[in-house]
Amino acid sequence: MSADAAGPIVPCMMRAALFFLAACFVAGPVLAEAPRLGLPVACALGTDCAVQNYVDTDPGTAWKDYTCGAMTYDGHDGTDFRIADLDMLRAGIPVVAAAAGTVLRTRDGMADGQYRKDASTVSEERACGNGLILDHGDGWTTQYCHMRKGSLAVHSGDRVEAGALLGFIGQSGWAEFPHLHFEVARNGEPADPFTADAAPETPAIAACGVSGKGLWRDDVARLLAYRAPLVLNTGFAAGRIGMDDIDSRARTIQRLMQDMPALVFYGRAIGLSPGDRQRIVIIAPDGSAFVENTTDPETRPRVQAMAFAGKKRPVDGWQPGNYRATYQVLRDGRVVSERSQAIALSR
Repeated sequence: MSADAAGPIVPCMMRAALFFLAACFVAGPVLAEAPRLGLPVACALGTDCAVQNYVDTDPGTAWKDYTCGAMTYDGHDGTDFRIADLDMLRAGIPVVAAAAGTVLRTRDGMADGQYRKDASTVSEERACGNGLILDHGDGWTTQYCHMRKGSLAVHSGDRVEAGALLGFIGQSGWAEFPHLHFEVARNGEPADPFTADAAPETPAIAACGVSGKGLWRDDVARLLAYRAPLVLNTGFAAGRIGMDDIDSRARTIQRLMQDMPALVFYGRAIGLSPGDRQRIVIIAPDGSAFVENTTDPETRPRVQAMAFAGKKRPVDGWQPGNYRATYQVLRDGRVVSERSQAIALSR
């Protein structure tokens, strides 16, 4: 079985939520010195966190990321670094300064997890949630949004070095999932850190497919190589499971007990394309195929999709030993992303 998000996840509307920028800058000539950006989150990319949305490069009502892919949404001006689940939010995933700078403004005290699409009590002016802006000089700034309530470690006027702790990833403001919205600006205008250049003749947000120097340090740029699709979560459960269960891990099991009614394996991936399929295989301790299931091809781009498959407890009980499971995303018949886990029967 599978479930998916049929369109882009829209965690924030940042063009309406630049809660500090307008007061900080006056339009002026583009200056040459651009910061070289480090990673603004301290997490394992591709395992514990991933880029969910990029800057929207399309000037109209459609949306395209810098590769011309669909990992963005209309009007999105930043890069969203998503963490895998709410357990990680509670544990605390650090947000760090991407470059040395001075703290211009901060906001803290907003609750996490309050945003509900089309039913939000959070005002547009506070859509960024808890966060801050760093001034890097020469007209360049970085903005950090949706941070965890009470986590900000800096104050207005503080001077911070690259890599300094700013706080923790949260889900405050207009955020449907825990993530950091990281936004770069040049003289008050949003810039795409994957393609932006300091040269005055270079647009801050280039058309998709147009390469630019980019602002990331070389080592960080390699870490941030475009990855879609990407497996974000896998786990075992004792029955049916949904997206909310994956986020909360409330139904995830770590051991198989003899009295459990079923064994299910699930996976969630981001960035699926039309034609992609999800496949789940569970191998029993004796090496036989306990479960094997492949979903129908996707009919349109999916920002996120999940699938699960399993079986009820055999009449003679669970086999002792390890059950090995794999969740895969298939494209044109080949595996493009996968993750495997094992679970043991407790004695």
